[in-house]
Amino acid sequence: MYHIFKGGKMEIGSPDLFHNDLTIRINSLKRTISEYEFLSKNTRNLYSEKIDPYTTCFVKGLGNKIEFHRLFRDLFFNSRELLDFILIVLNKNFGTNREFLKFFDKLIIGDYESLNIKIIDFLKNNLTYVFHIRKVRNEIKNKPSNIKFRFVTDHIESYFSVPILRNEDERFLDFLSLKNKEEAISKRRYSIVINLDLYFPEILVFWNTCLLILKKDVKSRLSL
Repeated sequence: MYHIFKGGKMEIGSPDLFHNDLTIRINSLKRTISEYEFLSKNTRNLYSEKIDPYTTCFVKGLGNKIEFHRLFRDLFFNSRELLDFILIVLNKNFGTNREFLKFFDKLIIGDYESLNIKIIDFLKNNLTYVFHIRKVRNEIKNKPSNIKFRFVTDHIESYFSVPILRNEDERFLDFLSLKNKEEAISKRRYSIVINLDLYFPEILVFWNTCLLILKKDVKSRLSL
């Protein structure tokens, strides 16, 4: 066991046990994904005898099952913090807007194309993904009971609806992969269904790719 001194304060433990904010969030995502995979497998096993190769559709409602809710919340809350990290780094190094909706607005209309950095292309190619990291996180924060779960034949999914808020321009919807956009605009609300068996591991790939591209862009700028 080591005693590490930083700024006159003693920290007890090996240096490799102390992580920066970014590493903590990525490691938290990894832990959340691992826990989800264990819970998902156990949940599927509960109903495995009711499903055979001839079953076309089996649905078991799980309501607001708190174990899934906690992991879903952790996934999106950490992802929202990572999104903020991206916006802060872009603002510091390239002068983009730090406020998400203003950044998103400029992103979709191409205002950042002149920066000629790969992270902008990556984010623009994943508009729906990026937008809903913020959108879903806000829904979990403001109305957690809206987030529900169900087991459907061979996977577990979350289903809920989200409001279109006054500060979210309706034209954003034209750039998102949504069905029934006209109905969504008229009702000021639309539904979201997420296959969690795919989404949980996928979001870690998304962030690892995003952070790697950002790191290369910043390094290229610093070398100019």
